[in-house]
Amino acid sequence: MKTAYKKSFAKDLKRHSRDQKLLDMIKEVILEVETAGRITDIDNLKKLRVKGEYYRIRSGDYRIGLIIDGDTVTFVRALHRSEIYRYFP
Repeated sequence: MKTAYKKSFAKDLKRHSRDQKLLDMIKEVILEVETAGRITDIDNLKKLRVKGEYYRIRSGDYRIGLIIDGDTVTFVRALHRSEIYRYFP
């Protein structure tokens, strides 16, 4: 699948730059999404109950917010589970 990244995602990664374990987990998720042929091939993916194609991937105590439009996956946010639903979607 094709991937795209919003500025907010890059900002979240920059904010967590000291936590190498978290960055490695996010890197694994990105690689998994890039190699996935279909949405169903992505582990821990769940559609959110809002209008639109908003999804989240669970990775430890963190959630990665995504928008899936056809064959393109846009990474929007990477926040702690207590913050993700305040700022995404």
